Amino acid sequence: MAISDSQKLDFVWKKLGYGAAKTDLNSNKLAANEAIVSPLLLRGDKILTDSGSVPGVIPGSSTSQVTVYSTPVECTNDVTASANRTWKTNLTDWLTPEFGSTYLIKVFIHTAGDAAGASGISKQVFVTGSGNNDEWFFDYQAGVLNFIGTNLPSGKSFSGNSVYISGARYVGTFGLSAVASGGLAIKEVNDSPNVDVTNASQIRFNTTDGFQLTDEGSGSVLVEYTAGASNLTDLGITDGTAGQVLSTDGSTNFQFVDSILTGTVPTGEVFAPASTQTAFTLATTPADAEAIDVYVDGVIQVPGASENFSVSGNTLTFTSAVQAGSEVFVKHRTPHATVAAVNANAITNNNLNLTYTSNEFTGDGTTTDYTIQAEHTVHSVLVFVAGLLVSTSTYTISGSTLSFTTAPTVGQDIFFRYMPV
Repeated sequence: MAISDSQKLDFVWKKLGYGAAKTDLNSNKLAANEAIVSPLLLRGDKILTDSGSVPGVIPGSSTSQVTVYSTPVECTNDVTASANRTWKTNLTDWLTPEFGSTYLIKVFIHTAGDAAGASGISKQVFVTGSGNNDEWFFDYQAGVLNFIGTNLPSGKSFSGNSVYISGARYVGTFGLSAVASGGLAIKEVNDSPNVDVTNASQIRFNTTDGFQLTDEGSGSVLVEYTAGASNLTDLGITDGTAGQVLSTDGSTNFQFVDSILTGTVPTGEVFAPASTQTAFTLATTPADAEAIDVYVDGVIQVPGASENFSVSGNTLTFTSAVQAGSEVFVKHRTPHATVAAVNANAITNNNLNLTYTSNEFTGDGTTTDYTIQAEHTVHSVLVFVAGLLVSTSTYTISGSTLSFTTAPTVGQDIFFRYMPV
């Protein structure tokens, strides 16, 4: 006598639902009481090694892991089953909707030998059937279609026709044997081509630099990185010497180089000529006239040969001689005299925008708005009217416009000195 369907169902229920062997009738021993473990067989040679590379949406064309059948595959009728009940693609390992809903195959019934013309909604039969108990089921691993409903597809004739199937198959690497035999591929994706090994037999971890390995038993090893990068050495950058700065070559390579700036900003210099004097020798050589502020008896002087003074080397020369008893004060803005040679690829003064410039205007008694360099605030511009520094409360800055509360009088010299921003 044949095995009853209830016994078959009890076997499947215990096997799949509980991972247990069936040892008795369900009426005598429920699935929860079956004690013998019986897991499903997982063949190592059938594991889809590259399954992680299968896209979540069926690709428009084939890849190294996925073959796409945009033109349907013509199936052959399984003559060992009832007529037209089962059709074989003769291809295995079709990708299931587990990878994404677009991998659900499409089934068509169309003229035999005409795969190119098989697609089309009028020729398609659907998995849920037409409502006449004519559903189909597809075994994706075997590539076999079975009209599992009571009836064959309603309204479709098989005379002179074949079943066609479109979808996608997995064609990547199978199994773990390649890994076990040293075929593991390791590639460092963010530092190519530093590491690119296609036949690795082992992966080693440097536990001295933060990796911690824990044997969890049963062949499992936990890998943890316990120490964050606390200094540049942890990032693979060789440390330099005291005072050096980090430089890049623009191609992700870093190294320590000597700083382009050494020393400190020079101190101010004071001169008190005993007699009329035009030229003064500075202890520190400025880069140019814009690199220093010069005051005579507390009044700012405008740089430029056609203005109040010029600079050549370390010689400060006034356009008009300074009278005896006056005080000349020179304030250096940057340590230009102690700038070392600029290293290749290092930051330069221009890159930092450390350029000192100025503008000069003449008051007309009515104009309050003057155009200045952009990106400045009241804290980065020194404003002098008639040679005297004025308070920031007497003007505002918006964009490239400086506005005085009260217009400078006719003939007053207006001088703007810009700090680097």
